[in-house]
Amino acid sequence: MSILFDLPLILQTKRIKLRPPHLTDAPVITSLAHNPKIATMTATIPYPYPLSAAQGWIEHVTDMRQQGLIAAYLICRRSDEQVMGVISLKVMKTNEVNLAYWLGEHYWGQGFCSEAGHILLDIAKDLEIRSIIALHLAGNEPSQQVILRLGFQLTGQEVHNHRGQDHTFLAYALT
Repeated sequence: MSILFDLPLILQTKRIKLRPPHLTDAPVITSLAHNPKIATMTATIPYPYPLSAAQGWIEHVTDMRQQGLIAAYLICRRSDEQVMGVISLKVMKTNEVNLAYWLGEHYWGQGFCSEAGHILLDIAKDLEIRSIIALHLAGNEPSQQVILRLGFQLTGQEVHNHRGQDHTFLAYALT
């Protein structure tokens, strides 16, 4: 299932621009993601976050985009192109599409994730996606607020291994 081929490379609102990452973005991604507050609330970002991790991630999502399996975007401030974080849609083994995102700490609480989510999901509605899911660690209230603002409905709780321990995640779906 490679349904994400049809997503545009660039998406914009008045405040933000979503664009694919390039290897030249690795240093700024590293500087934003190298934060224990971000790592503890995301499923895949390690701490410490070395430059090689950003480079590997960029290469991975670029390859997966060419296969139509992921659409990863940098969330940039439109006024000056400053990279603030990441948002993505990824095709899962269940043929559902997973929405994931994170922002650098300096940009928290300003509505950038919700804005990025709205523009990405508005475009994705035109694709033949059965359902879009989102997860967050229990206790991550800012992420929960973003997910609910985007119109997701709580579907339950799941326990997943996260950094070597079982943790509860809240699961949501947008159908």
